[in-house]
Amino acid sequence: MKQMTKSGRREIKSDERRAQWRAWNRGEIGLCGTRWFTKKFLVFFIFAWCAIVAIVLAITIPRVPGISFYSASPLITATGRFNSSIPTEFSRSPANFSFPAFAEIQVDTTSNIIPLTLNHINAQVWYPSSNFQIGTGYFGKATLPAHSFPVIQIPLNFSYIAPNDTDPTWVAWYNACKNPATYTNGVRPGVSFEILLTMDIQGLPSTTTASAQVDAAACPIELSITSA
Repeated sequence: MKQMTKSGRREIKSDERRAQWRAWNRGEIGLCGTRWFTKKFLVFFIFAWCAIVAIVLAITIPRVPGISFYSASPLITATGRFNSSIPTEFSRSPANFSFPAFAEIQVDTTSNIIPLTLNHINAQVWYPSSNFQIGTGYFGKATLPAHSFPVIQIPLNFSYIAPNDTDPTWVAWYNACKNPATYTNGVRPGVSFEILLTMDIQGLPSTTTASAQVDAAACPIELSITSA
């Protein structure tokens, strides 16, 4: 009689679905009446899928690279258009200085499995002794090889305004950039600085920061003997 009414047929179908669910839950049949999509198979399938996803993420998610200065002379003379775009000067009145330079930065990508793409890098240069910012820089998009130590050159615009020419920061950089002939031994003193990099890495949701500091670095420019 159940088969002769709509409610009866719905009840029969519902009973069949419950029976199939119980049979699948006991591992007797597969889903939708198949022979292979059993409960045991589904567990292994989900485990394998999670393992594949984990492997893909481990390969594709970039790691934040380490940075360090490439050599004992981390600042080198700027060239090309960038060099001509920034004036090189040290002035006593008003006391200030400006000059362009390239920072040679070694990037550690050994923890990355695939090439690392940098959308851009913003740089800040600080003089640790006074904790004053003395420069900025920008490095555009680049793709670096994985498992290596590539070297990039970040253009830096050194610029600082001092209250007077006795300001310790101005004096330290002026002495470091003076012409070697003004020193009896021909050797200029080095100068310390810290570079702070804010990196926008493709594949990461937010920017990351890294820093490196050097002591007694050589000034990348050489003032004339009569300068200032």
